[in-house]
Amino acid sequence: MIDGNNRVVALHHAGGCGFAGGDNAGVRMNEIMAALSAQGAGGLAVKRLNLSFASSKLSLDARLDPGDAGPIDPPAQEFNLTIADDDGEILDLTLPPGSFSANGAGTRWTYMDREGAIGGLTKVTLVAKESNSEIKVLVIGKGMELAGANRPSIDVGLAIGSLEFTASGVPCQHTANKAACRH
Repeated sequence: MIDGNNRVVALHHAGGCGFAGGDNAGVRMNEIMAALSAQGAGGLAVKRLNLSFASSKLSLDARLDPGDAGPIDPPAQEFNLTIADDDGEILDLTLPPGSFSANGAGTRWTYMDREGAIGGLTKVTLVAKESNSEIKVLVIGKGMELAGANRPSIDVGLAIGSLEFTASGVPCQHTANKAACRH
């Protein structure tokens, strides 16, 4: 539910929704997600997302803005990546706290696992710009079931601890073996 100031004040997750009695009883999900990503934590911009169906590989290059939510601490927090389209969830992968190692300056955090034991994730790198005003996110994975990503657009979600970032309606170009998505 969005209030008069375009702020998300409630979400309905299960069951049906009844008529609210107001003029705007129906709200599109992309409007809710846009308003949700605009408050609290900043936004998520997908620079490039490549999904290879033939080789089952994923590569993501994104930028997130923590906004007013404050600094992040990946070594102490859970990291979650979700990818979905109109048909539903394609990926939902979570790295537990303690998965990232930090550089000496505390501005670069890396997770590496050549085997991809957690859902096929082989590398996740987070790089903070000055004062955590922007975080560069690079994700690489292999051995993933990605064929469900066959719609004209997808939604990408990242969570670090309790901070959630969403990019909705990221347009994709498809070939028989891959999808290339850019926002």
